[in-house]
Amino acid sequence: MILKVLASVVLMVLLLSMFTSAYAMWNDRLKANIKVSTGDLDARFKCFKIITCGCKKPPSTYHTSGKIVNNGKKFIGEFENVYPNWRAVVALVIENTGTLPETLIKVNVRVSGDNDLLRIFEYKVCVLGPFGRKIFDSPYWTRLNHDIVNNVICKRRLVLDPGEKALVIIPMEIHGFSNSTDLKMEVTFDFAASW
Repeated sequence: MILKVLASVVLMVLLLSMFTSAYAMWNDRLKANIKVSTGDLDARFKCFKIITCGCKKPPSTYHTSGKIVNNGKKFIGEFENVYPNWRAVVALVIENTGTLPETLIKVNVRVSGDNDLLRIFEYKVCVLGPFGRKIFDSPYWTRLNHDIVNNVICKRRLVLDPGEKALVIIPMEIHGFSNSTDLKMEVTFDFAASW
């Protein structure tokens, strides 16, 4: 009798395991515990170069300066005593310092000064890249001048992988004469995740 009860219990356990296995194969739902983690989105101005390219020697009172502020998020350039037919180039290196690919959406330039001077002031923005560590060996950086933008294809949007760099070139010039001579430029950029 005990043997029959034991055999029926074993048979029930086997039948129950077969039914649950069959049900698991038949049921197409899958339950899983998933862990998702993200990386960092971060880009910064790493360095800059300002080159004056006027047709004549600048006056002794002409002065230019620049600095990167806000933890690499903004460049401020100041140009004092600019003169007729003045030309200059600001070159900025942006690096993706994050761990995710990023798309450079827009470079924002805000120029301030007297309206009389701003009326005859022109600039444009060109973005080149992506570059790896060899950006400073690039002819765009080593032979930088006002006319370089005319010889390259500029991009509007640019994807930078982690560690890659982009070169932002801003050629500027004054067409005419103004009683005002001081300009200030602020440059920022907008990035978005790209995956």
